Amino acid sequence: MKIMLLGTVQVSTGGAFLRLAGERQKALIAKLALEKGKTVPTATLLGALWGENVPPSARTKLQGLVSAFRRMVRDEAARQGGSARAAAGEEYLLTRGHGYELAAHAVQVDIDVFDQ
Repeated sequence: MKIMLLGTVQVSTGGAFLRLAGERQKALIAKLALEKGKTVPTATLLGALWGENVPPSARTKLQGLVSAFRRMVRDEAARQGGSARAAAGEEYLLTRGHGYELAAHAVQVDIDVFDQ
């Protein structure tokens, strides 16, 4: 999976671009990509997505954004005949205790390449 942060946030897998669902999902993926390989606490993600005025429903909405992203990955992997783990979206976006992590071994971020 490749994540592009330079310019518009985009995600591609197997050469196909995923259709991210709005600005919050793009912000979620960007925040996780900047911390690739590290668990980002849910509270940090809520603050990044909603700022100081986090609504009571934000945790549920965050879970929905994660689920939607995994579903997009799963659907694209299935379309391309990908592995069962990729088809579940589990290879890329991991749940870790009270947070989420983009798997460093499975995700390439354009900023990492740019920094080299």
